[in-house]
Amino acid sequence: MDATVGRIVDSLKSNGLADNTLLLVVGDNGPWNAYCEDAGSQGPFVGGYMQPAGTGTGKFTTWEGGHREASLAWFPGKIAPGQVSNVTLHIVDFFVTLASLANLPLPADRSYDGVDMSPILFQGATTTPRKFLFHQSGGNFTAARFGKYKGHYVTWSADGCKVPGKPRVEHNPPLIFDLDADPGETTPLKTGDMPPGLEASFVSALQDILKDIKSAPDTHTSPYHSGGFPYEACCNPNHTSCKCLQ
Repeated sequence: MDATVGRIVDSLKSNGLADNTLLLVVGDNGPWNAYCEDAGSQGPFVGGYMQPAGTGTGKFTTWEGGHREASLAWFPGKIAPGQVSNVTLHIVDFFVTLASLANLPLPADRSYDGVDMSPILFQGATTTPRKFLFHQSGGNFTAARFGKYKGHYVTWSADGCKVPGKPRVEHNPPLIFDLDADPGETTPLKTGDMPPGLEASFVSALQDILKDIKSAPDTHTSPYHSGGFPYEACCNPNHTSCKCLQ
């Protein structure tokens, strides 16, 4: 990976494109726990709520160990070297951010999952206009992040190294963790220990985004295949976070 990124940077420089190119290096998911030591480490993001310990809380889950990844942004002359940010960026933000950088206006008759991250990348801003960042798995929203709080509407674990995974359990109201105090998501907050209205905010935020999806003007079916697997729009009626034309 290091050598590949190096070749890309060298090519940009040799072709005079470095000063006009934003390079983003991002991760996909956390370690595939079933592969034991070969999967890598998820550090403190262990998903400790899942018991017994050792079940898979990395890849295939929406615990922090599954979705929380480091990223790198490089843009000579526009991003100062050595900066570190704790702001959470989602891959859906790329579309909106790149459109903004290219001065391309987006159609106003629809909602966008992403937000413009330019102020974070170039001005050192520490907050974003997004209130809730949703995590999805299997076509449904299963968790959401709101500032330092993470709410799980559904919990489960994948297979670990030597311990089988645990089935999905729905939570209403969601389990809420303070990620600053408990990055391992071990102990959900009790109602009396969280800010007033926080639980209700997670519930209403999920209802709002599902309502927004259902009101979307259009969803197209993808006509392509890859590796023998069909790729298509999210048209399963059991997937509440999707909407397709009839």
